Amino acid sequence: MKIAHRDLSVTLRQREAVSHAGERESAIMNVRSIFYHIFFYVVIFALNECDVVYAEKLKICVVESVNTNKTINKICPNIKIFPFQCVIAKDRFDCLRQLTTGDADITLLQAEDLLAASMYNKYSFLVTHELRLFSEAKQQFEMVALVRRNINNMWDAKEKRFCHPGFETTDTYTKALSMYFENWIIPKECDPEKTLLENRVARLSDYFEAACIAGPWIADATFDTKLKSKYKNLCSLCDNSASCYTGDKYYGRDGAILCLTDNVGDIAWVRLDDVLQYFKNFEVNKDDYAYLCPDGMTRSAKTDNPCIWLRQPWPVIVARSKIAEMAVNMIDLTINSKNIWKNTLQDLLAPYHSTFVKTELLETPTDYLRRCNACVKRRTKKIVNIVFYRCNKSVYLLFPIEDPGFLSANDRATCQPSRRVRWCVSSNIEDQKCRWLREASFVYGIEPVISCVQESSRISCLEAIRDQRADIFVSKPEERLEVSKKGLKPILQVTSNKKNDLNRIVAIVKNNSVFKSFKDLKGAKACFTGYESIGWNSFVTIMKNISKDNWDRSSVEAVGNFLGESCVPGILFVKNTNVPRNLYSLCATDVNVDDDINTFSCLTSDRADVVFVNLKNIRKEINISNTESSNLINEKYRILCIKETETGKEEEMCSLTWTTLAAVVAHENITDLRHNEIYSMLLSMDQLFGTNTNGYTRAFSLYETYDNHRNVIFPAHGKCNDLNEIDGSPLLFKAITPICDSPEESQHLQLEVSKIQRIRNYDDIVEEIMLQSTYNSAQNWNSCFDKINLLGLLIFIALFILN
Repeated sequence: MKIAHRDLSVTLRQREAVSHAGERESAIMNVRSIFYHIFFYVVIFALNECDVVYAEKLKICVVESVNTNKTINKICPNIKIFPFQCVIAKDRFDCLRQLTTGDADITLLQAEDLLAASMYNKYSFLVTHELRLFSEAKQQFEMVALVRRNINNMWDAKEKRFCHPGFETTDTYTKALSMYFENWIIPKECDPEKTLLENRVARLSDYFEAACIAGPWIADATFDTKLKSKYKNLCSLCDNSASCYTGDKYYGRDGAILCLTDNVGDIAWVRLDDVLQYFKNFEVNKDDYAYLCPDGMTRSAKTDNPCIWLRQPWPVIVARSKIAEMAVNMIDLTINSKNIWKNTLQDLLAPYHSTFVKTELLETPTDYLRRCNACVKRRTKKIVNIVFYRCNKSVYLLFPIEDPGFLSANDRATCQPSRRVRWCVSSNIEDQKCRWLREASFVYGIEPVISCVQESSRISCLEAIRDQRADIFVSKPEERLEVSKKGLKPILQVTSNKKNDLNRIVAIVKNNSVFKSFKDLKGAKACFTGYESIGWNSFVTIMKNISKDNWDRSSVEAVGNFLGESCVPGILFVKNTNVPRNLYSLCATDVNVDDDINTFSCLTSDRADVVFVNLKNIRKEINISNTESSNLINEKYRILCIKETETGKEEEMCSLTWTTLAAVVAHENITDLRHNEIYSMLLSMDQLFGTNTNGYTRAFSLYETYDNHRNVIFPAHGKCNDLNEIDGSPLLFKAITPICDSPEESQHLQLEVSKIQRIRNYDDIVEEIMLQSTYNSAQNWNSCFDKINLLGLLIFIALFILN
């Protein structure tokens, strides 16, 4: 006992000594870490002060996002002491474009981005490294079809129970991957009476007895509910079959496996790594399961060689061909070193501490993906491998997959006739953005595909849709009346979650003005942004409703009789109308008064008593902060309400009207099916490329600046600083895109917008104008008809007298 006690005491002392040694080592490491950071910033400060820079730098394009901004702001301003230079971009496709122009040398791309790059053979890129989360894994993940043992071959899958992770897409789980298994085993359906999405849902419903496909099928909740109500069997296996939503027990990657192992389903489309981890964690009896193979047979779940349907490549580093070898050498030298550059490069390019793995060869995107997809070529060369199977009077051709690739998932058959959507654009820069959007949409599985139709002007685009040479166009609010005149209608509105981002048209007077309401404006001097502008149309419509005078026939004549000297740009181009001189007498020949700032200058220069402008665009001119709660009255100016009201009370209700930021318009006679298909496509784009994406960085940006240009296809708001400085101070890194006060962080597409504001929507005003125009035309026709009748009667009387 004494010996044992002595041995135990020795052991405890040894452990205590080891513990103290560990604590000392930890303390030393902490001191070293602190010293390292102090040394790091001292070196940065010293080299910056001495203006030490590297002559030859590798320009790294990095994408700003909520996940990367902290790292970019920490590293990029101090990076001139390193052999690298930051090039900041809005999205990965932006980085891809910077490589084509030589503004960047290398960037990080997802496999889908690489696929888009492979479509442009005129650009010369080479793949240099893979960024692997696990250095030994040759692919990011592999997809398998896990089945219960009651399924012996592919034809047993018919009328079985299917467990699917869901239709929602991400950077790595795209629609192409989601649909790959079903596309392989179920013939494509192209019912012309169904949308492409409903065709997909319908064939799944017909093929499987039941399924659980939880989560949204489409971003619109109303359409989502309708589809799930029509195809109830695809939700019947879910834990909550009535809701079938994201929170369901069998939703997502883990949920699909659980659906199978709970004996709810027979087949699950899942990732292999998820399967292996689940089997390991829960000690599942593998004898109960098997892998369904693309050759139609099954393979035991015990095998170390499961049959793979699809392999997803890792993210890769792509370099311009001319500097690819230099880039490889610099990257390898950096990541194999122990200096501070290594952590800097990894932080910029390798999220989640990924490992740089150099590719065996420097390959073009096409060659790289083709090597990953070698099976597609092999299986069509060896005709002897083709196997014919007959099942339920149908003949199926199956090709054994020896090495499943990534390209095969994106080689999708399309319905005929084509469902493509022709998107009209009116400039070269819009056409360029549209083409990149087309490629991004295709590789991320958005359907229908789009094609870009370029016209010479915005009016020409509206006419192209009217003549059915194009399908959709993004119109500005000031074009809303012309949209209706051309027989078009909005499909979706571009709006914002921030109330002050929306357009609010107001009448502004000086604070000491005698005007208390619109009726007081009789004889006042006024400035508008233009004839039939939103301000003009709103003013005319309001005056028709509140005035007893005759405002019904000619708005030009009515406004001319009511107002004094005024400026209405474009009024002289009105056809078949005698324009009163007082509607252009106030226009200064040396000032282009056709925007809100210049129009507002009419008031500030005392040329006018009232101006009709967009409040959003002149907030800074009247020193109103851009907040939703800001009072719209300052010491110099105030908003004139339609009716006299207490100062500052119900300020929002003093606006003439409001509009969204833009609208996607189509022909008014578009069928419901076509409307729903385009609507679904646009929502998918908004979900993947809008402001609230789920990825680490954004693949493509619908609303952000494009190649240093704003308002390209979609509108932008807010003011941008110079590209090379902030507050007058030069930037220490290169910003590809402007730095804006109000980034387009809240924009999105929305169907119903009537309840966003309490005041009248401009769409209602346009509708009233169109009804009035129709009424006036009918009145003119009746008047003309009466004159014809009178003329006929007179001719008849004359002939009767002569006879």
